[in-house]
Amino acid sequence: CNTTSQAAAIGSSVIIGNDCTIGNRCIIKDCVYIEGGSVLPDDMVVPPFAVVRGCPARLVTDGDVMPESCAVVIPQQRVEEFGDFVRKLGGDGGH
Repeated sequence: CNTTSQAAAIGSSVIIGNDCTIGNRCIIKDCVYIEGGSVLPDDMVVPPFAVVRGCPARLVTDGDVMPESCAVVIPQQRVEEFGDFVRKLGGDGGH
């Protein structure tokens, strides 16, 4: 993965790609997608539902591609991934 972060705050349902660097005091709001290899400079604020890429990172979208429904879809995907992880370990998730 090799992603490093010194962010001041990272919201919920944020996806951070591999090999990213998140600078000091960055604030990443909810439902953000940061593409792999991105380098967020110090003090960058990423608005909700944004897509970010590049070195230095720039907003690719400002909420017009990721609909607010991703606030439901992304967490559901994380729940499903966790279930897959638990099954691979041979556990039943405490049930």
